[in-house]
Amino acid sequence: MMSPWPRSYRYRARSMVRWLSPREVLRGGYGEFFGRLFGAFADNRETQASLRHPVVHHRCEPTNEASLAPPLHGQQVMLCNDQLPWHRDGADADRPELWMDYFADIGDGFSPTFAVAEQMAQPAVTVEQAGQNIHLPKADLLVMGGDGVYPAASQENYRDRTIGPYRTAFPGPDFVDDADRSDGLAHDPVPLLSIPGNHDWYDGLSAFLERFTVYNCGDGISTKRGWSIHQTRSYFAAQLSDRWWLWGVDVALAADIDTPQMMYFRQVASIMPADSRIVLCTAKPSWLKRGRPSRLGRLAASLSTGDSIPAPGDGWDQLTYFIDSTLGSSGARSIRLVLSGDKHFLSVHEPDDPTYPTVAVSGGGGGYLSSTRESPEALDLGWYFGEDPDLVGVDGTVGYDNSLVWPSRRRALWQGLQGLWTIPWRNPEMAGVLGTMSLLFAMAARAGVFVDGRASADGRQRLEPFVDDGLWKDQVDVFWGAAQNLGGWAVAAVLAVFLFAMAKAHRRSTPVALVATVGHLLLHAYAATLTAAVSARWAITSRVSEPPLVDGESLDRLFGEGRWPTTVYVLLCLAIGALTGIVAFALYLVVAQLFGVNQNELFAGLRSRHYKQFLRISVTDERLEANVIGIANVPRRRLKWVDGTPEVSGDKPTSELVGTFTVLADPGRDDRDRDVADMLV
Repeated sequence: MMSPWPRSYRYRARSMVRWLSPREVLRGGYGEFFGRLFGAFADNRETQASLRHPVVHHRCEPTNEASLAPPLHGQQVMLCNDQLPWHRDGADADRPELWMDYFADIGDGFSPTFAVAEQMAQPAVTVEQAGQNIHLPKADLLVMGGDGVYPAASQENYRDRTIGPYRTAFPGPDFVDDADRSDGLAHDPVPLLSIPGNHDWYDGLSAFLERFTVYNCGDGISTKRGWSIHQTRSYFAAQLSDRWWLWGVDVALAADIDTPQMMYFRQVASIMPADSRIVLCTAKPSWLKRGRPSRLGRLAASLSTGDSIPAPGDGWDQLTYFIDSTLGSSGARSIRLVLSGDKHFLSVHEPDDPTYPTVAVSGGGGGYLSSTRESPEALDLGWYFGEDPDLVGVDGTVGYDNSLVWPSRRRALWQGLQGLWTIPWRNPEMAGVLGTMSLLFAMAARAGVFVDGRASADGRQRLEPFVDDGLWKDQVDVFWGAAQNLGGWAVAAVLAVFLFAMAKAHRRSTPVALVATVGHLLLHAYAATLTAAVSARWAITSRVSEPPLVDGESLDRLFGEGRWPTTVYVLLCLAIGALTGIVAFALYLVVAQLFGVNQNELFAGLRSRHYKQFLRISVTDERLEANVIGIANVPRRRLKWVDGTPEVSGDKPTSELVGTFTVLADPGRDDRDRDVADMLV
């Protein structure tokens, strides 16, 4: 018999976040602002370091042999923790490989978040490969790569959007009935390691630490959830096998890494044998900003007389500085795989020189779909801080090719084009804001006509200056009327600032941002003048020249003689302005994506729950084998509570093997051995 859930654990199934609603736009803005402000002066990572003993999850004592980094003088030896899954019991004790699930960007809508969690919780995932069904066993370790909740960290959002759905998919012993036990769904708690993303940092990391660290979760073991907690900070280091280690770094909001955290990982490196290999998890895929320039970009660079300077804030320099500070010149060879989320798609880049790390983005854990057009087809990455040419290449960089991307860029383009009709009906709040802006612009234009001395006391005649000639002439009159009114300029200024901020969202060059802003502003200017002109024509040609029930005393005071056309004009401006404004907004986003501007805003407005994925990784001493488990179509699921227990209805999703990629511990070893054999012959 399954125990009913405590009332405090029960949650609501939330729909996808309405990212373009005024509430979420404002919340995201002040969350980012205050997170960066207080993060700069009261960094929670430094507080963690001052109050807690560091814990490294490893299976042996600190090594006496050669290590990746020399020991730090005066630093205390870290505590050991042997609770992670290399200590197996029973039938799995002799299994040669460890299985690890990597997922990121969860906690948006219930349906996609639960779909991924449900697949990970199965005893095995069956997928087709080369015409045969293969069974990938349930993971021994769960790794969450950032952004564990949307739109911002809070107790309510974590409960409803993340912890609740995952507790339903991974129930603890208290919530598992006999039928589930017989089906193999009742397992020992799966260890969970996690790092925070920018959305986890919006409350200063308080809610994240409350749910994912041992100090706030007791001993980390609960009978009411199917996972266990082991870390004491927002970053961690764990040994996966004799040679493989997993590092999770906390880059906060500014993509930097604090000094106590770097000291922590230097200590970890000092107890790792020199032949160890590392999987590095970070919450920002900063390598995406280092895409190989196009022909036009190379031409512009050749015409430039100054030195090229990387875009500020892309995070790549911070990441390479961290590697250089903790591992030195051996870092780029010891780190074999870098994983990240943040972008809600799959993209794997493999190096031309296999001795350098593979970099992969896997952010399909449950957030809205992002555009894979944000993933460059080729990268040039410098793995040493300062890009020393003596260490790699002539120009200090290593070339990368995009070996695996899902969904395809063509599919992403088609998804973006659907924004022309999807954004208007999925974002009514934004339409309301734009309709209000159009109304303010129209009233400012009308007031400007009064200043021009062409108005009379009659409401019908007040609208006549907008209907003298053809529609285009009406729009010119509207614009001229607004130009004579300070309020019209104020509305235009507010709109321009808002649109410039949007165009600047992807940190493009200033000329690109200016062109995007001006183009967007012209679209909305045309929509606003068209709204005012059409509304004026319809208002004065309306068959209802007087308000109904004119004998009513209150209505007579409200409208008065001749005021009814003005009232109709206001209502029409709101309705038509909402329609033309949201269509202009959607048109801008669809066109802008072709030039790499505001792609995130476009796909946030689409709120697509499809194309979710996670990585099921097999770890042996020789290699990592990453299987991309994808769910192309996520069905809509519904949650209801029956006698205090959750029941999820709706079609179950179908998973598929999107692709695989392999990371070798010692790439090129076979080639070197073959060269030596040839020399001996």
